[in-house]
Amino acid sequence: MDEYEKIGTKITKVNEVKIPIVYFSSSGNTKYVAQLIKNGFKSANVEAELIPINSTKIQEFKPEENEVFGVGAPVYAMSFPPNMVAWVEKLSSAKNNTKFFLFNTNAGLPGPAIKNFKRILEKKKYRFIGALEIVSPTRDSVFELSSFKYND
Repeated sequence: MDEYEKIGTKITKVNEVKIPIVYFSSSGNTKYVAQLIKNGFKSANVEAELIPINSTKIQEFKPEENEVFGVGAPVYAMSFPPNMVAWVEKLSSAKNNTKFFLFNTNAGLPGPAIKNFKRILEKKKYRFIGALEIVSPTRDSVFELSSFKYND
């Protein structure tokens, strides 16, 4: 059994386990960060799966059946968006020692977004292992190269 040091805790790779990363992205920024996180896991030989909150896969996803999962979203008014809060409030409680990490994209004022979202999952007995906040300069998709136009 191989062990990898990730996000301040040990994540054990067992056979073909995938780390699910649930995300919502309105501008493309959070999707881009989710992809970077997935690529980071891949570089450590740990497979991750991206699950958009608005996909049909989300109905099948059961976080309590995973060793670890991630959740990411943009920050709206210093909170995770209502669709993400509604989704997490409907989740079943953890039955084992399921861990989670959070990430967000924001315009520089994330406020208590991580703290408040973390609290909801911890009440359901999930274990927090870390968070990442990414400041995006605008609401537009700053990571899309096609959005940058240069006139010579």
